[in-house]
Amino acid sequence: LRRFVLPTIPPDAAIYGFTVLARTIPAAVAPSAPLGVFSSASKIAAGVILIARAFQPAFPPLAYSIEDKDQASRVYASALRGYAVVLGGTVVGVALCAPWTVELIVGVNSAEGSRRAGVIEILPLLAAAWALWGVIPVMTTIAGRIGATELAVPAALAGLVVNAVALALLVPPYGAHGAA
Repeated sequence: LRRFVLPTIPPDAAIYGFTVLARTIPAAVAPSAPLGVFSSASKIAAGVILIARAFQPAFPPLAYSIEDKDQASRVYASALRGYAVVLGGTVVGVALCAPWTVELIVGVNSAEGSRRAGVIEILPLLAAAWALWGVIPVMTTIAGRIGATELAVPAALAGLVVNAVALALLVPPYGAHGAA
């Protein structure tokens, strides 16, 4: 429990905080922002989580099973490269298929044409964000493996503060794009 689960709690709590902030701050600082665009794109982009989560349970046992530090470094680098290739390809696929995916899910009603276009524009950003989210448990595992978990809570809090400030600054001028 201490080695595998406890180090993941601060980053997971930060991710939860990010999702709450991504909906509450835009509504507070720019009530007229097209939050429906952000919400629709966020729901579609969350499909990237399926790919990211497939990698996450396999990595910690592998990371903790390697005794040699040099071999561990090579394996970690190789695993992260593989993750980047797979999730990068997934994000590219989401971006390329965005017009058809959004048409299928959001619809093509003429009254929602601008909403549809907005969803298509920010979908790749949110897909990339979820792919990057998937790296957090991997990096947390590596930090736990090398005994550097004492920075997990300050790093998670710093990430939340940066996110809140960025949302407050970017949403008023850019709307849903700023939230993404």
